[in-house]
Amino acid sequence: MIKSAIMFSKVKLSFIVVTEEHLIQNFNEKLTEWKAIIHFSFKVIPLTFPTEGAQEWQKLFKPCASQRLFLPSVLKDIDSILYVDTDVLFLTPVEDVWKYFASMNSSQMAALAPEHEDPNAGWYNRFAKHPYYGKLGVNSGVMLMNLTKMRDFLWVEYVIPVYKRYKLKITWGDQDIINIIFHYHPDKLYIYSCRYNFRPDHCMYMSVCKSAEKEGVAVLHGSRGFFHSGKQPVFQSIYRAFEEFQIGMDIYHDFYQSLESYLELTSETSCGHIKDAYLANLKQYITTNDER
Repeated sequence: MIKSAIMFSKVKLSFIVVTEEHLIQNFNEKLTEWKAIIHFSFKVIPLTFPTEGAQEWQKLFKPCASQRLFLPSVLKDIDSILYVDTDVLFLTPVEDVWKYFASMNSSQMAALAPEHEDPNAGWYNRFAKHPYYGKLGVNSGVMLMNLTKMRDFLWVEYVIPVYKRYKLKITWGDQDIINIIFHYHPDKLYIYSCRYNFRPDHCMYMSVCKSAEKEGVAVLHGSRGFFHSGKQPVFQSIYRAFEEFQIGMDIYHDFYQSLESYLELTSETSCGHIKDAYLANLKQYITTNDER
């Protein structure tokens, strides 16, 4: 995920990695290695949960996922961040997502993409036993967070009672808590397109993210392990192209051409039918920056 972010961005990125103690050294070593090639800054910090129930929070849904709920209090000196799950790959410069901060009004403190586009396949509208945002809920994997506004809202103080009230009814952990909060405060949330959080659900039965077909997939989210399974070869192929690419190599010859050939092999699969959508923003990036 970090590699994909630094590959295409034209601004100096600043990363905050929150991870388990035993992984901090690994992150520091790899990011220091990349920093010698591409200019960015980073810091790696340990997980921080409320003292009361820390173990319970850490185990909520996937390990560490609920950390995002407490970032307004953990990152006290930071105004705004783009939070992304680790199973996310950027197919466009990060600043294409960051620009939506400027689209948010004075009330809105976060931006998310819908959980679903099609009510017939929606999870929240069919199965949820708790309140959720809008008609189909939101997915929390790619989240713009104005931490200053969230602190003013007393976000963290809100999270704990919501969890205590609904903990026996939530399935998707921290994402459900986020949905519950924005159900009661819809004016606080900005909604951006599914192309900024494109998941297997958007193509596994039929293509339902029309903005991705039209303008290209901007951020790919390999949720539920799809980067590492053969269920949808498109996701595995894109992950493979990023994994094989070494920072400092030529993006067109050593990444884009490989990706194009991998995607060609998936064109008969359900998600592969829109293979041009995965290449559209990368093609534009290469043309604009003359990477050839």
